[in-house]
Amino acid sequence: MSSTEVPQFARNHINDVMGVLKKQGYSTDQLANMKIGVVGTGGTGKSSLALALKEQAPNLEHLNLDSHISKSFGSLGTADIAGALKQKGGVRPGTVSDQVQLLHGADPGQFDLIIKVKRDPSDIVEGLYNRGHYGFVADYSDIRKAQTLVDDAFNMSGGKRFKVNSNIDISVNPSTAGSSLQRQQSARRLGFDMKKFNKLSQRDQLISISEGRMSAGHSWRSRISSGKIEKDMAGAGVATVGGGYYASRD
Repeated sequence: MSSTEVPQFARNHINDVMGVLKKQGYSTDQLANMKIGVVGTGGTGKSSLALALKEQAPNLEHLNLDSHISKSFGSLGTADIAGALKQKGGVRPGTVSDQVQLLHGADPGQFDLIIKVKRDPSDIVEGLYNRGHYGFVADYSDIRKAQTLVDDAFNMSGGKRFKVNSNIDISVNPSTAGSSLQRQQSARRLGFDMKKFNKLSQRDQLISISEGRMSAGHSWRSRISSGKIEKDMAGAGVATVGGGYYASRD
């Protein structure tokens, strides 16, 4: 993709990110050797940010992980982040990875820098409709619920966080141990059974914290608009979907 195809908003955001990084002593040359992750809900411009980063540091390799998103109903939209990263050769210096669920299934300590982007939910829905084949996502996604999960995962990444502008936050030097400790502390504050909590995957731990109740094996629920899919499926004669969706997982 040529530089003229990178949206100006993405360039502006990355210029702001570079301004914060330079104040912390980082140079553009160092950026080119970083392991970078970009997170945000669908339609926030993650891939555009990755391309804008490549303008600043052309040798960066962009790892797009969307090919590993499940299309089966039971795990609808769930991304095999570990599998995707493995197929791409792993997180290595000089790479920028972007995916909604990057911090749900990947160790944040693998990265040197995480960039979180957010947009107003109404703008996201409009953008998804404009992209045509994302109409289903726009119809059935609960953007605010998905954004809360992204925020929680980012805030528990264990790094030093900076507010770049109203749409961008960054975490520098995320930590495996720090992320695990923050999840443990959040679970205790919520009164979870820690033995059961510690048996959950990282993804399910984050979803449980975000929802305020123990949840396992149904990560797609965290992104689906409550009620709408059940109503439409029931109208199509698939009445059992609602019961499965609302079944208690405590």
